[in-house]
Amino acid sequence: MTAGGAWGLEDRTRFGLAVARQGEVPLASLDQRFAGGSSAAAGAYALAGGFVSHLLRRHGPGVTGAILAGLADGLPPAEAFHRATGETLAAAEASFWRRQTLWHRWVPFLTSSTALWIGVTLLALWAIRRRRERDALLAARWEAEEAARAEASPGGAQGGGPWVH
Repeated sequence: MTAGGAWGLEDRTRFGLAVARQGEVPLASLDQRFAGGSSAAAGAYALAGGFVSHLLRRHGPGVTGAILAGLADGLPPAEAFHRATGETLAAAEASFWRRQTLWHRWVPFLTSSTALWIGVTLLALWAIRRRRERDALLAARWEAEEAARAEASPGGAQGGGPWVH
């Protein structure tokens, strides 16, 4: 993920959708999700990418190399992480989830194609409803005009008209 470069809008959108669907997922459960179906794996990649991006912002681009160097030296993962970042994995995870504000969670979702199509569908349904309301008002107006004409014509509402005498 580090080698992949900067996190783009597509990555943020995937992350936002994963968080919206799954909520705060413990990072320890990601291994199980990677082994799950394609949807679970995609969500796990998005969440892992979000966490790695968070680490890079907080500790700089060398943090992943420092963690890997600690592992190469034979340190347990928790200790390698602590030496590279100066914090425990639990503290880093808590910090990560606290940072996931409205901006990081909802803006990517709201700018996604899914949200666009939901908006288009809602707009179409609203337009259909308005059109039906206008059509019903127009039909009621026409009926009222016809009733007024029938009452105003000679012979009244009996339908006699001027040609029937």
